[in-house]
Amino acid sequence: MLLEVQHVRKEFQNRTLALTDASFSVSQGDFVSVIGPSGAGKTTLFRILNGSLRCDGGAILVNGVHFESADRKTRRAIQTTIGTIYQDFALVENATCRQNVLNACLPDMAFLPAVCGFFGKERVAEADALLDRVGLADKVHEPVKNLSGGQKQRVAIARALMRHPALLLADEPVA
Repeated sequence: MLLEVQHVRKEFQNRTLALTDASFSVSQGDFVSVIGPSGAGKTTLFRILNGSLRCDGGAILVNGVHFESADRKTRRAIQTTIGTIYQDFALVENATCRQNVLNACLPDMAFLPAVCGFFGKERVAEADALLDRVGLADKVHEPVKNLSGGQKQRVAIARALMRHPALLLADEPVA
């Protein structure tokens, strides 16, 4: 099982109960949609699954490893297998499409190459191929601020795919 969500619960400090008993499992190759009205806890679940928010009860297992109680190194290793497409895309508006896709590589890079923006020819070629794959080959050098909402979403998809994720999470993917 790639992902197991077992009785996950989340309550915020203001006593808002966002999740009460979320449970499901996802195998390799599965597509799962979480639907519900605004305020139902979909984004909260998304943030718990990508590790940016902790749950208050239950368990998240990724490939059998308890994500919530894993040590920092193991937790980070799990997070590198998860691709994330945010509802607001989380792109750098003044950067080009290529630069935004390459930003996915920053966590794996040494300090100096990351600061200098030296990604190497292979990574640049892969970023360009992913932009082509999402229909934006002609926008490689275009600043993201000049794109439509749908084009920005495709840049965010290419950026997530740049990580070669085993698990891809998308918050409001068809908004």
